Amino acid sequence: MIFVSVAGRRFASAGTLSFLILASACGSGGAKPQPDDVAPPVKQSGSSSRPVQDSAEISGQWDIVSFENYRPRRLRGTKRTAYADFHGNGVGLSIGCNSSGRQGKVERGRFVPAADNDGIQTVMGCGKEREARDARYFAFFERSPAIELRNNGQLRLTAEGTELILERPAVRRLAYLPRPAELQGKWRLLEVTRYFPQGGYSGIGLSETPGRIVVTNDSIGYDRCPRYALRFALTSDGRLTKTSGAAFSQAVGDCKELKDAAEARLPPPAEVLRVLHSNPFVEKSGDETIMLSTDRHAVLMTKRPCEDVEPGEDHRTTRVRDCASPE
Repeated sequence: MIFVSVAGRRFASAGTLSFLILASACGSGGAKPQPDDVAPPVKQSGSSSRPVQDSAEISGQWDIVSFENYRPRRLRGTKRTAYADFHGNGVGLSIGCNSSGRQGKVERGRFVPAADNDGIQTVMGCGKEREARDARYFAFFERSPAIELRNNGQLRLTAEGTELILERPAVRRLAYLPRPAELQGKWRLLEVTRYFPQGGYSGIGLSETPGRIVVTNDSIGYDRCPRYALRFALTSDGRLTKTSGAAFSQAVGDCKELKDAAEARLPPPAEVLRVLHSNPFVEKSGDETIMLSTDRHAVLMTKRPCEDVEPGEDHRTTRVRDCASPE
């Protein structure tokens, strides 16, 4: 699988509108879809707040904590899936299905939409419930919502009885930290992603890559290239801080199981090793699935079984095939 995202031209000023190009539908390695609402409970806050006066105060990325009491998960694979990213001339939007944006600016405690908003968005079928939520979420920003910044760092937007709560990604990800015991075990590689500084991303699927990432209470490594294993300490904010192991310059490419990608725009599989040696953050990305990430790259891996349902030899029955890569 190869996937590429580009910044949408029409919303360059209002946010990044991403288009996902899939060369194959098997990138998740046969994993079953995850339920939508798997986010941790929202912590109730009694903190005080103040109106936001202009767009510069809140510029940048924000993850959705809740909208209409719906709590979307933060990630789908290695990508943020529910957000409101504010820029100088508007906001880029997604709540787990399609992406859109609204032009406008913050003035005296409200988001004021531009008069000529055309509401362009991606068109991806996600089922009636999610598509209806998309429509309500995108339209929410056309109702001039009031914006308050809480002293706990959350952003609260309200319009006609509807509430949206946002947090910065660096804070929101803390709700998804795995326990140390959850990290331990053998992990099957799924994909590696490269994030572009100007926005967008590219990546390749690794579901057919042999071997496993093996994690103990204080070590991590790829079992097909054990010479690049390292020891780490897990910090309170979910970072795997390297304490000993192979030098970083060595951990980038002489492992034959992680061959280079054919195109320069794609991250080579050897980036898996680079991420392991770069003090990555770790967070849950679904049931028994985690993401290791740096500012530039992310690795997705899972403990979940890989099962494909295929027709039987008589074409009247089906059978389940183990599609996991070999250990």
